[in-house]
Amino acid sequence: MPEGENSQVANAQPPAQANTAPAPALNGVKCETPAQKPAQNTEAKAAPGPNQPADSKPHPYSHAQNQKPNQRAVQNNRPNQAQNGQNRNQPMKRFNPVGGHKNQPEAPVGEKKFTGRCRLFVGNLPADINEKEFRELFARFGDLGEIFLNTQRSFGFVKLDTRLNAEHAKQELDGHTFKGRCIRVRFASHGAAVRVKNLSPYVSNEYLEQAFSMFGRVERAVVIVDDKGRSIGEGIVEFERKPSATQCINKCTENCFVLTSYPKPVIVEPLEQKDDEDGLPEKSINKNQQFYADRESVPHFAANNSLELEMALKWRDLYELEKQIKEEGLKKVQEAREQLEHDIEFRLIDYKEQKIKEDLRAKQEELLRIEDMRKNEFQRRKDMDGAGK
Repeated sequence: MPEGENSQVANAQPPAQANTAPAPALNGVKCETPAQKPAQNTEAKAAPGPNQPADSKPHPYSHAQNQKPNQRAVQNNRPNQAQNGQNRNQPMKRFNPVGGHKNQPEAPVGEKKFTGRCRLFVGNLPADINEKEFRELFARFGDLGEIFLNTQRSFGFVKLDTRLNAEHAKQELDGHTFKGRCIRVRFASHGAAVRVKNLSPYVSNEYLEQAFSMFGRVERAVVIVDDKGRSIGEGIVEFERKPSATQCINKCTENCFVLTSYPKPVIVEPLEQKDDEDGLPEKSINKNQQFYADRESVPHFAANNSLELEMALKWRDLYELEKQIKEEGLKKVQEAREQLEHDIEFRLIDYKEQKIKEDLRAKQEELLRIEDMRKNEFQRRKDMDGAGK
């Protein structure tokens, strides 16, 4: 604690209602008030460390003086924060929910900077653009990270510090004319992202991130939920580097990676990324001959008794057949899932029962061994007493 805080605590005045005047002497013997008596049980109290807070020291107006001696002794025997290498100004270290190791700090809270979600793709760039001009084009939106520029194919990538700044840059520069070219700005696909399936409903974003950090640094981990905030059993993990994602997929495919006590391994697959925000603007469609042939007709309903209606109904029948096959397949999978869960539950119960029996048998054997030792010791003493007589 800083010296200023120590001096404030040391010079603190007692409350107005407390009687702190020294007691008068009786028969020449000076009496001490409870506040003036020396602290008891000093042997059990550890010496204060260099970072020990001031409130851990005995204070004349502390409520500890009003406690019973045995209560003060219990408090004195408790380890303080200074002995554990912690103080008030340091964040409390907690248990790691994945490994179960003590003193493992939790993942930092807040948005991480310069992640894959902040990376933009810039297309239709002028052929004579250089890296300095490309950097100046995005510099006003925030701090810039890595930059890649391919002048031969007129595209580039730029990574900004935050997602918000990247969204601002995309909104302002998409469709912007630069050196006579209408540039296109979109979010780049995250090449180090994976999809995780078979998640327990008790796996959170933080738990998922710490579980997959064993494969490499994780930029973002999120559990997908429905409209009611309940987990659908799937999640997305975005790594900082692509080799980490590749290693994660390979190891989880070759082995069974289980996140909780329930023996259900997660399924890890490459993330199939889709753009459901910008979609396909009209300006991005290639205006070729097929485009104009397809646009000859405006949106309409097929006329009755027409060839167009006949062909359209065939496409609808094909869709209904596909839907029916998928529903039948999902029904069979659900039945197999329920049967597997029932078998696993029965197997776990049987395993626990066998484990209890083995433990009971081992304890019985230990009791018999102790009983034999007791009998042998009794017989040895009896023989010694007989030999002494």
